[in-house]
Amino acid sequence: GDGPEVPDVLADPNQELCCHQDATGAYICEPLPAGQCSTLGGTIIANCSNCPPITSTDKKSWGKVKTIYR
Repeated sequence: GDGPEVPDVLADPNQELCCHQDATGAYICEPLPAGQCSTLGGTIIANCSNCPPITSTDKKSWGKVKTIYR
């Protein structure tokens, strides 16, 4: 967003802790090379607990969920 970027002082040099969405819509928190977080449309954060929960936004019926685990 438009908020100030917080530098990650805990990660390895030239890396940033990034919170971004994957292809399924789930939020992922991972260290990335500097500059890559903004290309993914993510937000640089200081701690992974600041990232929304890692849950998928893809809704499935109970029948579809059961077929995954069979």
